[in-house]
Amino acid sequence: YGVMMGCAHDLFELIPAICKFGYQRLTEEADGQSSFETIALYKSLESKIQNWQVPQITPRDDYSTKDRITAAKIYQQALLIFLHANFYGPKVSGPIFLALVDTSLEILFPLTDDLPEDTPIMATLLWPSLILGSCLRHPLHRMFLRHRMLASPFNMLLVSKTVQILDWLWEDEGFGPYGLGAVMKKHKITHCMS
Repeated sequence: YGVMMGCAHDLFELIPAICKFGYQRLTEEADGQSSFETIALYKSLESKIQNWQVPQITPRDDYSTKDRITAAKIYQQALLIFLHANFYGPKVSGPIFLALVDTSLEILFPLTDDLPEDTPIMATLLWPSLILGSCLRHPLHRMFLRHRMLASPFNMLLVSKTVQILDWLWEDEGFGPYGLGAVMKKHKITHCMS
């Protein structure tokens, strides 16, 4: 609770379900199949994320309500990309997946522009930054994300490490959450907090 989840508690609760779904999907793909149940679960999770609505917010601290809502919408789009990546698997260069990513990115860039660089809520956006950054294909978009992350007055060591992971991913021409996993394995990073 609190600022780390802002008003996006319902979205955070879906992350473990998406991870479990991704594992199930990889197991199926290894067997060369795709079950009706898996596709139905994908559609159900997609619908929950897309139809998520910002709950009523009671201001409790110094964080702006507008900034909380914007951050929650950023998480919503990152979660959609994460779900799609888990459905499409490591082979994420297909046109359908790329179109889904581009749709989320079109929503995301104006949201990111709406957040002031000095808002403390920026420090809570590392996970969506990793997910979104892993799917950026255009160098200007990458530069924009790097600038936004490093320009924050709340630039902690974790922010610098997150940017470093994205830099490695882009240098290796990796893509998506699976690309992040490969880069982290290559550089022996067990998790982003190390």
